[in-house]
Amino acid sequence: MKPLYTILLTLLAALALIWGITSLSDMTAPKGDYVPFTLYSEVVEDFASLDNRDGEGTRYYDYAGRKYTDSEFDSILPSFYYRQLVMDGRLPDSIRGIAVDQGLLERESFIFVSHPASLNTHETPLYFLLESMSKRVNLEMPEDVFRFTDRRIEFVNMESNSIEEEKSALYQRALEEKGVTFPIRLVAGNPTTRKAYDNGYLLVDAADHLYQLRQTVGRPFVRPIDLPEGVRPEYLFVTEYPSKRFLGFVVDREGSLYVIHMPEYRLQRADLPTLRMREEKLTILGNPFFWTVIQSDAEGAEYTALDAQTLASVKSLHFDTPSGRTFADYVVPFQLRFESGEYNYLHPTVSQFSWIGTLVWLLTIGGIVWYRRRK
Repeated sequence: MKPLYTILLTLLAALALIWGITSLSDMTAPKGDYVPFTLYSEVVEDFASLDNRDGEGTRYYDYAGRKYTDSEFDSILPSFYYRQLVMDGRLPDSIRGIAVDQGLLERESFIFVSHPASLNTHETPLYFLLESMSKRVNLEMPEDVFRFTDRRIEFVNMESNSIEEEKSALYQRALEEKGVTFPIRLVAGNPTTRKAYDNGYLLVDAADHLYQLRQTVGRPFVRPIDLPEGVRPEYLFVTEYPSKRFLGFVVDREGSLYVIHMPEYRLQRADLPTLRMREEKLTILGNPFFWTVIQSDAEGAEYTALDAQTLASVKSLHFDTPSGRTFADYVVPFQLRFESGEYNYLHPTVSQFSWIGTLVWLLTIGGIVWYRRRK
């Protein structure tokens, strides 16, 4: 037992040392290249950036070589800086031939963000179903939660911790009548009262069919949503933006993004590079004319401008943000981490295998063995 104990203790000590060196290396590593704040301009039809790097003060420019003052920069991005333009009395009456005012720009603009840590997480499969046609001014949280078992939906009263059989049966019948096949594979919603209205939940069943589930005047509302041929949803997002033009977003197993248009429940594919939802941050800044879509990770950021009506790509821009090599690349055979920006819990990760680090460790171990044998 003693040799085995010695081997295990030595192995744990070695892993702890590798983890310690990796952590110290991360703390002292230089940051990756700076990415300026960048949006696609509906006025000059090019990407435009606000750049604060190098201690030279703020610079404003686009990628056709034009430079701007701060007020000129506001003017070429009127859908984003409309509040400043309204305060200055400079908001145009129309943009790209479409009449605009502050109300329209507020209603039709949105920001969507999905971070890997929000997907690489452990979820509690209990959901709040809000009343979507409440007679109250504000939405209210329900007194129960619902969950899906392998065979049915169940509502649980939170005060008594008991199943509400009558309500559960009512919703089960509604789901079965619309052809829902159990078990439910994906569930997504936005269970908060801090919004103007509620669109319930998006569901994907065992047959990879997509549905909307919500509560209207105390009754279940279940709506099948047709998917394009061959689309198998992998991620669902309910948006509930002020314009009410979208029900949500669907990302399929091929990494394509689809927008669910309302009120026709029509899916439209966005012309984007393949999405890697668990590895990269996805940001969408939308306005009535164009969407600026940003796919970013530790190595870089890919910007794509989409036409807001057709979702066709009109221009793209790429920033490289390599972090460079650190001393850990030269002194350990691999790098060990227990925390990552891609996860919101402890997640051991082995990465960045190094032949140089492996050689250093083999020489070190060989030297220790040789020294002990000489003694």
